[in-house]
Amino acid sequence: MKEDAFKFVRACDRCQRFANYSNTPTTTITLLKSPWPFAMWEIDLIGELRKAKGGVKYAVEAVDYFTNGAKAMPLAMIMAKKIKYFIFNSIVCRFGVPYKLISDNRK
Repeated sequence: MKEDAFKFVRACDRCQRFANYSNTPTTTITLLKSPWPFAMWEIDLIGELRKAKGGVKYAVEAVDYFTNGAKAMPLAMIMAKKIKYFIFNSIVCRFGVPYKLISDNRK
């Protein structure tokens, strides 16, 4: 079968070189950031903000890469326990265990 195809292609060199075939895609290719909804989340801390009720001056936010849906929670102090609580209650309990959590790892 490969030999037949090779012979067919070589039979008309002129047609192969000058035919009006387009190899470009019909539409522009867009890459997906996330394979499915709620699979990849970006988590970031926001602050220091002006003090609000309860001494709140920070916030933790999570944004889904697929839907761009955002979740946020105010924080008085940045503590690992509060971040774990936010991730578990706002992401895992509502949408399931995510495939990937992305953070910039800054202080």
